[in-house]
Amino acid sequence: MNIMTWASFCWDLAKADLPGIVAPKHYRLRIVGAEDYEETRKMIGRSFALDPNWNSALHEANAIVENAIARSLS
Repeated sequence: MNIMTWASFCWDLAKADLPGIVAPKHYRLRIVGAEDYEETRKMIGRSFALDPNWNSALHEANAIVENAIARSLS
């Protein structure tokens, strides 16, 4: 029998000396809100659907992902 031990980590990034991040010009980064729910949901759904590693479990994870998107955009 294998005994698994879980480790939990927490980082305080406010104290870290991190370089600034610059996104390539063809990306548009912004804060989204509830009005962007449908577009965000479709984009994340397509990302999972196109990843062959997720295809077999997509139906199981879909509800969790949908709920997380709804909570984060509300």
